[in-house]
Amino acid sequence: MKQRNVILIYDPECPNVAAARANLRSAFEAARLPPRWREFDRNAAETPAEWGAFGSPTILVDGRDVAGTDAVAGGNSCRVYRSADGRLIGVPSVEQITVVLHRASPPGWKAAFAVLPAFAVALLPSVSCPACWPAYAALLSSVGVGFLPTTPYLLPLTLASLAIPLGVLAGQARRGNGYLPLVLGGIGALLLITGRFAWGSNTLLYWGLATLVSASAWGGWSRRKGNASVPSGSCPACALVPITNNK
Repeated sequence: MKQRNVILIYDPECPNVAAARANLRSAFEAARLPPRWREFDRNAAETPAEWGAFGSPTILVDGRDVAGTDAVAGGNSCRVYRSADGRLIGVPSVEQITVVLHRASPPGWKAAFAVLPAFAVALLPSVSCPACWPAYAALLSSVGVGFLPTTPYLLPLTLASLAIPLGVLAGQARRGNGYLPLVLGGIGALLLITGRFAWGSNTLLYWGLATLVSASAWGGWSRRKGNASVPSGSCPACALVPITNNK
């Protein structure tokens, strides 16, 4: 099982932080993963603004709250969670965290392959030569495409294929990986569409493809790398449960 990107968001004044660390370590043991996570004081300047909207303690796994809720802006507060038997408790349960740690999540480098459909569709010819139709039809049938993408179909087909990598990049941005790969991907998509359908420029088309591939690869790499960790020693209670920060 691949190592998860796990974040503990806490308020130093919250009395439930130590229990959250203990449950988190137990969940790692139950999931048979090395206990590695990073911690952010929700009020610290280096904490992303969207994380500061979570109450304390909050545990994110690959950018998702283990309780399945969204951040709610507000003042400093301790969170409450509902246990399996309906009780309100101050920390996520070990079982709740373990389930999320086990949940399938595609490795970051695989996100780069989301651009392949757009790559393939962008290079399809617009079929304007009737004599070429049989050859194109045979080629497309060999890869499972049952219709001939004449010019009216190419634009919506290209837009649909571009939505896949851009959607992946948007999801990565929401999970704290930054919006620059998404912006770069949007530029690549715009270049691709302009080169293919507006100006008929292969140069712009290939630049768009290269930019989109680079953005997808960058998004996958930044997901693995993660954000900078909080300096060690920022939380005195960490000595109760040793923490190993990602590097």
